[in-house]
Amino acid sequence: MLEVKEKEFLKRLHSQKDVPESIMSNFVTAVNLDVPPEKRTNAMYQIERHTLQVAKARGFQAIVTANTGSVTQQLAKYVFEYDENLVVQLNEYRDPSGDLVFSHADPNQTMTISMKYIV
Repeated sequence: MLEVKEKEFLKRLHSQKDVPESIMSNFVTAVNLDVPPEKRTNAMYQIERHTLQVAKARGFQAIVTANTGSVTQQLAKYVFEYDENLVVQLNEYRDPSGDLVFSHADPNQTMTISMKYIV
């Protein structure tokens, strides 16, 4: 589903010059909505921090992440300093067969696909 957009993004990225050879993909992480908001934010922070540590330890040069929630989008952009490269309106997203997958989604709901270089 949304993986197709991420693959399109990666394909476009690889066609550019000076693109990292090894890119780790971190596709849509989530936390149970029954968890209180402050604990969800902390959990998402810890998951993202650990993912970056794993990427660095395994020798990846960059990481690409897809985020649908406003908290994870903000963490990626402002805390972990990912570059926002692609924004997708979820209610307009079509799968490879052309079907609207999330036509019921709020018109303001987006997914961001972002990349961060690992230093």
